[in-house]
Amino acid sequence: MSNNEIAVSIPEDVLRELKWLADTMNVPPSIALRHAIATDSYIQNEIKNKSKFLVKKHNNSTHEISWTDPKVVVKALETSEG
Repeated sequence: MSNNEIAVSIPEDVLRELKWLADTMNVPPSIALRHAIATDSYIQNEIKNKSKFLVKKHNNSTHEISWTDPKVVVKALETSEG
């Protein structure tokens, strides 16, 4: 394995989501994973800058999307793996 590669264990449900994302994007899973990481990196940076994310629905209603604190997510993931 080179310095640019890592090995990870992905739970079955997350692997299914990754495959779904790859199929939806019509790209290999490795590209879908890189895209997901880049997207979350962008989102986390914007959250740090106090940005808000709004979604405009097809009926023109607008809703704010909120993200859980990453520390809470990490703790939940660590608990589910243990």
